[in-house]
Amino acid sequence: MRVTEIISPDNQRLKIIRSLTISGGRKDQSDGENLFLLEGPKLIQEALNKKIELIDVIVSQSYFSDDFGSHKLAQQLDGVTVVQDRIFKSLYTTDTSCGIIATAVKKQRQLDDMISNALQSNTKVLLIGDNLQDPGNLGTIIRTAHAFQAGGMIISQGSVDCYSPKVVRSSMGSIFSLAIVSKADLKLAISALKANRFRVIALDGKADKLFCKQPLRIARAYILGNEGHGISSDILDLVDETVAIPINPDCESLNVAVAAGIILAQETVNNAQ
Repeated sequence: MRVTEIISPDNQRLKIIRSLTISGGRKDQSDGENLFLLEGPKLIQEALNKKIELIDVIVSQSYFSDDFGSHKLAQQLDGVTVVQDRIFKSLYTTDTSCGIIATAVKKQRQLDDMISNALQSNTKVLLIGDNLQDPGNLGTIIRTAHAFQAGGMIISQGSVDCYSPKVVRSSMGSIFSLAIVSKADLKLAISALKANRFRVIALDGKADKLFCKQPLRIARAYILGNEGHGISSDILDLVDETVAIPINPDCESLNVAVAAGIILAQETVNNAQ
């Protein structure tokens, strides 16, 4: 493993990493690669397992000095860069130091490929996120969709960046496996889904029709709306049906990630029967 050191906090590579902690992603104009931030050894190990390309691996001086070279992770890395602890503090978003971070290259997914693969899968289910704002919710939805073998997720323009650090952490590594098309024009996406005979279903707690078992031969795409305002009216106009998950009438609504879990769990049960 090659070991280098950066002593200046103004180093350009460190500036790129700091930009990722703020925006969750940027396009590095120097090499044209779309990068995102991984925090902690567990996520970095998972990224390696999933063949995600790492660009920079940065470790704090104290983490490196704690026999880092003997770690299993260290033995899989081509090289690391060591920085002083005081500099490392500006490079992560967690409450406490994770000791090691990395920049990685985003996987680019195409909607047509996602649709084709979903149609060939056992579940034939996709999720659509319309203007989702909470990174913890989005990360949990991604993790849940991966757990229940959904074909992928389409995330609208205006939603939180799916590669922001908190989304990545909340996904627990599922972001490396689930097919995701982000910053999508949902009107165009819905048109493409319908052209491929997907039934587009909106989840709305105010709907009169209750969610029920869908015919397994029909491919389904479920739309999840904004945490505070629900699904945009112009998107609701395009769906095939709007359904609600039955809940206690004394309860105002379900958390959007919980709603996604209920839908996907029921889809899994339906496929098992």
